[in-house]
Amino acid sequence: MPDAVEVDCLRNAANSFTYRVPSSLPSSGPASQLSSEPHSFSRVFTGAFFEILGAMLQIKAGASPPTEAMLLAVSNEMGSILAIAIKAASVVSDWYAQVAAQMVLASKSADENYPSALKAVFVRRQILSLHSSTTLSLVASAPAAMAESMAAVPGTLPQIALKAEHYGLEGLLFVDAPGQHRAFIAAAASNNAQPIAAPTGADAAQHFVDDLFTRGRVEYRPTVHTVLDHQKRLKTHRVVSSGGNHRLERILFDCGLCDH
Repeated sequence: MPDAVEVDCLRNAANSFTYRVPSSLPSSGPASQLSSEPHSFSRVFTGAFFEILGAMLQIKAGASPPTEAMLLAVSNEMGSILAIAIKAASVVSDWYAQVAAQMVLASKSADENYPSALKAVFVRRQILSLHSSTTLSLVASAPAAMAESMAAVPGTLPQIALKAEHYGLEGLLFVDAPGQHRAFIAAAASNNAQPIAAPTGADAAQHFVDDLFTRGRVEYRPTVHTVLDHQKRLKTHRVVSSGGNHRLERILFDCGLCDH
């Protein structure tokens, strides 16, 4: 699949992609286009991360030329900021915005000049709306105890039932949905810079599962009349059946390097 990746790499962090609601994108496409396929869509956040790394290095260097030691220090800070943000972010349908917001808040403890740089990149990439970027400063200035309580995230995801006949099965198909309690309001932006209303957890889950079946990523046994022969496509999920209904389980995470 030569058009699935850039000619010189698997994915290019130096890109100009901006956030789009995944359901508005095709399920797959060439490397030159953004799609909802996870490795393609991840380039939006990867590109922002790369830009932020450069901005933080400039802040660290100040008027001096950047050094390898500065880059190492900044990369360690960036890794910590990302890890803190991912752990604190609510798992909701516009998760990128939640992670971005948490990164902005976490970056202040590393350097008080970092948050403004992070917000600028996330706004350019439309991962955060202008309104979200300005209201985050209010959250950041809140007392620590309040900030901690706002970041508290329940550990489980709600389950929803989809019509299994949609996938050539009988009964219901139960799947996890991105519906945790939001730590605070943070939204992505549309092309006119206005906040995007996040899809419901049920709609996001439906689209994600449809994508999985469309791309042949699910291991299951459909009825004879609804068999889709995806041949040897790598399976990331499987359907587990019990009592006339079904449950979707993840088997593995596709690293993008497997032969499929």
